[in-house]
Amino acid sequence: MDIILIDRGYAFPDRYGNGLKLCYGENGKVQKIGEFTQAVCCDINLSKGDEMAPSEFYEDFTEIKNEV
Repeated sequence: MDIILIDRGYAFPDRYGNGLKLCYGENGKVQKIGEFTQAVCCDINLSKGDEMAPSEFYEDFTEIKNEV
């Protein structure tokens, strides 16, 4: 599974396989999947390969492969 790091958040496949969901932790700290107890999950769903519109918060896409 690919995890895409977006600035202070992770975008990762949702449990239903309907694309990617962005999550970020408190104070902008990125948390690994499995440590999202205090994370905020946005209502933003991305399909793999989609690009997000540029903004101050969502920038600097970095792809991290095979990290769980």
